[in-house]
Amino acid sequence: MRARETEDAMNVWQILKVHATWRGLRSPRLAIALLVSTLVAALPVGTAWAKEAAPDPRAGDHYVALALRYVRAHKPMRALALFEKALPYKNTTSDIFYNLTNVADALHKVAKVAFYGQGFLYLESDTKDARMIRGKVHHALRALRRTGDRPSHVLFAVTPPGVTVLVDHVPLTDTGGKAVTLPPGTYHAHAEKAGYVPWNAMFTVAGGKPLTVKGALVKKIYHGTLKIITDPPDGVKVYIDDKLVGTTPLPKLITLETRRYLVRFAKPGYDRWIRYVDISRQKTYVLKPVMEHHVGGAAPEGGGAGTP
Repeated sequence: MRARETEDAMNVWQILKVHATWRGLRSPRLAIALLVSTLVAALPVGTAWAKEAAPDPRAGDHYVALALRYVRAHKPMRALALFEKALPYKNTTSDIFYNLTNVADALHKVAKVAFYGQGFLYLESDTKDARMIRGKVHHALRALRRTGDRPSHVLFAVTPPGVTVLVDHVPLTDTGGKAVTLPPGTYHAHAEKAGYVPWNAMFTVAGGKPLTVKGALVKKIYHGTLKIITDPPDGVKVYIDDKLVGTTPLPKLITLETRRYLVRFAKPGYDRWIRYVDISRQKTYVLKPVMEHHVGGAAPEGGGAGTP
């Protein structure tokens, strides 16, 4: 079924009324049900709210409020466009996808129904609304297959597993999770996790062919520094995790990745000195070992215990 482009077809609003659901005070979703059911008269185009420039930092709320006013004004195409503008700001809750799916369904935009409906189901999978949206997605995918725009199964073989994958700002699955079904087109995928460099990829779905998108989030590497001041000040060998890094006096700070290290000091005629140090991001750890003369013969340079 081809998308209806007219803004004033009354069957659009009849469809929306049938599928409207009262959900307590969840305002974005409630507003679709309430405003469409009242079918108030269209507002004139020249009203002040028609200005669509979004202020910061509440751009998402601004776009949603405008979209709901266009719903009241019987302008579903404009409402859909504004809900889509709100999407990057509001995509962590299911309400925006409820509205997008229902407005797209009213306009017979089956590709958008399939796409946004899966976003809703990722966030909300076991409710009355989820059962209704799941039915819409199923019918939309069937409609796409009938028209020849065959959707494809897309798997995201991305590590580490369990990270939300956003496709054009829509959360659809997890890295290493189940495949999703996407209409033909070119998409942008994004995943991010604390402590990792965000992952991004472009991919194209075509011809109903299964697709695997591969990638990895690379762990961020942070650094700190270690400053060493020994007593005696010279001739002391410095080992970090059993690797010789130099002999004091060291000419500069030692740059290390952020983690714990075993630092050991050795000098003939002195007891070994050992300490664990934790290197923190963009901080300098100052270590001041005081070596003691060895009693009872020369101390070997390798191995052995020291003064903690």
